[in-house]
Order: sequence, then structure tokens, then C-alpha cells
Amino acid sequence: MQTSINWHSLRLELIRIYGGAVRAGGRRRRVEDSPPNYRAWFIKRGSGEYRTKERRRKFSTGQWIIPPQTIVWQDFSMDAEILSVHFKAAWPDGTFLFDVGDGLICDAKRHPDLAQSAQALWQLIQKRMGGVELLSNQLAVSLETHLALDTAFRAWITAFCESLQFEKIPPTIPQPLEPRIRLGLEWLNQFPLNAKFRGSDLAIHLGLSVVHMNRLFSREIRRSPSAILEQRRWEKATQLLQYSCLSAKEISHELGFSYPSYFTACFRTRSGKSPKEFRNEYLHH
Repeated sequence: MQTSINWHSLRLELIRIYGGAVRAGGRRRRVEDSPPNYRAWFIKRGSGEYRTKERRRKFSTGQWIIPPQTIVWQDFSMDAEILSVHFKAAWPDGTFLFDVGDGLICDAKRHPDLAQSAQALWQLIQKRMGGVELLSNQLAVSLETHLALDTAFRAWITAFCESLQFEKIPPTIPQPLEPRIRLGLEWLNQFPLNAKFRGSDLAIHLGLSVVHMNRLFSREIRRSPSAILEQRRWEKATQLLQYSCLSAKEISHELGFSYPSYFTACFRTRSGKSPKEFRNEYLHH
């Protein structure tokens, strides 16, 4: 029954928002999020297409595009202007709130609240934060700005959910998790990435011994608490390298690494590239 769904456990995060002409480096490129998240493009002017290995889809002025959460090749016309929102909406186990399949293209006139809420969010960021595009790097803001951004982002999420359900795409409800696992995942998803993780702290929170806790996580979701945190650090590292101007040294500090060289070594082990190589490859796709 829907009354048993713990909607508070949804992980919602605004990663990036941009409004304006599609930049030269972004007109024709491969888009690959690691891990994948949602992107939504409102085409204010121009046209284009996106391609996956299976399908090619064209779009034009006045449409909303939500591409699939796979590797996508995007190709915008020279005159293209967009309003782009990049965000996360997922359950603690990583299941997306909506499965958009091979993507969604729809007439913006059918969803006026979607454009209005996205535009309001972009204007607020321009006014309060000087137009900064990346929101996932935990920039220091006042309480008033934090609350205003949270309200505007939730208005966007509300419009997004209503629009997808209007298009006959229902929300995904994951299988119920063992209550202690669900509580543990929520705790881990809120844990500061620059803090030192001690398994005993989580075990105390769950009322378990460390051994019992690790056994429970291994049995139920086949990942340890520390592996879940490492995945979050990987997500944040790739986001910051793709969308921010922070140096590798600054990112290593944001993520709680003792030394930048250790961050570089860990990143290379996971991706096969140094942070600099990863950033350069993304910028020049």
C-alpha cells in the first residue's frame, strides 16, 4: 500500500542547472554520467538530436527532453538555447524514482509548471549566487539562500514528478528493505564525505554489533557500509571534476582525503585515469 512507502528516504539533489546558448564545446559531445542521473533539457530555441546505441531521436524548439540514463551522444544546432537541469532522484538502494526507458520528448505546452519552476530556480541562483551552475559542491550560503534554494528545487521536483506521471510514467517503488538496512542507507547517504567513517558509529545507530551489521549489509544488499560511502565519494569526485573549477587538491579536501596524491591514486585505480586526464577527456568529448 502506498501509505507504507517511506518517501522521506528519497535522495534528491540538484547537481547543476544552466540557462542560455549551448556552448561550443557542448553542442556535439558524448554525455556519460558516472553514476547516471537525470538530465532535463528545455529547448528554448534551435533543434538537435540525441543518440544511444539503439536509437536516434530528434527534438526542436518548445520541447522538453529527458534523455535515457545511459551513454548519450548529443548534437545541438548552432543557434540552440536551452534550460538544462541535472539532478538526482533515487531511492537509498540506487533505484531511480522514474524509469524513462530510452528517453522522453514532450511538448512544453503540456507541462507549463515544468518550465516555470526550472526558470524560477535558475533565476534564483543567478540572483543569490551570481549564476553559479554547480550546486553539488556544498557552497557556503546563508540560511535564507539555502531555504530559498531548497523550496525552489522541491517545486521543480514536484513539477517533474507530475509531468512524468501525466506522460503515463509511474514512479518506481523498490522492494521493501529490511528496516535496519533502510535506516543505515539513509544514515550513509547523509554522512559528510569529508569526515572519517567509523563502522562502530553506524552500528550503534542501528543497535547492532559491527559484525552483525556487516553481515546484514552483505546478505541484504551485497555491499558493505564503507563500499557505499566510497561509491558516494566517487560520484561526488566525478561531478566536481566535470562541472566545477575546483582543483584536484581542493576536491581531495572536499572528499576527506589526507593527501591529494592519495586521492589521485584512488581515482586512477577506479577510472584508469588521473583526475586531470578525466577532466580533460570530459571537456573535449
